[in-house]
Amino acid sequence: MPDESVTGSSLLSDINRDLWAIIRHMLPGVLVVGGARLAYPESFCKVHIGSWQNLLVLAVVTVTVGNALLALNRSFVHQLLEYFFYRLNIEGPIPEDGHRDYVNDLAKFVVKSFTPEVYPARIREHIRLRISTAFLLLTLSETALVFSCAHSGSSKLTGHTLWTFLVCVASFGAYIWQSVIARRIDYFVVKKSPADKDPATR
Repeated sequence: MPDESVTGSSLLSDINRDLWAIIRHMLPGVLVVGGARLAYPESFCKVHIGSWQNLLVLAVVTVTVGNALLALNRSFVHQLLEYFFYRLNIEGPIPEDGHRDYVNDLAKFVVKSFTPEVYPARIREHIRLRISTAFLLLTLSETALVFSCAHSGSSKLTGHTLWTFLVCVASFGAYIWQSVIARRIDYFVVKKSPADKDPATR
């Protein structure tokens, strides 16, 4: 018979992973829609929470906005930060032999990091969680920046622009810090792997 404790542990791990994936794709949209609700409360007066049709539309908008913003942040904002780290020679994908070829250096590093014996599953999950948290902090920073500058007169944010902007700065700082930590973990895992022979990862 299969070990029930192992089976239960595996099931909980699968549930946790799938649940976090759902949360990861929904929370950015929740932050944006929540920020819009604070910034423009009069625009949400027409939304009837008691109506399932209104809730369905709101849920679709939230998921769509969240995924679109996640894609934009992942493929543009975060990539710019990674390129900045690359130009500064911060440990991770760095120029090989002094020749700068970001796309190839990054590709080599990613391929090596996806080798099973290099990147244990638990560390991979830890990195995924840390980066997801970083993206959430980035979304919070962007939301605070936009709605600190743009909100209606009836908004609860009126008169609190400085505090909202401070939230933006603190969140962005935390995003950069988490990204640096994740990059360092990435680097040390790949560097210390037995198969590490690529000077680009040293």
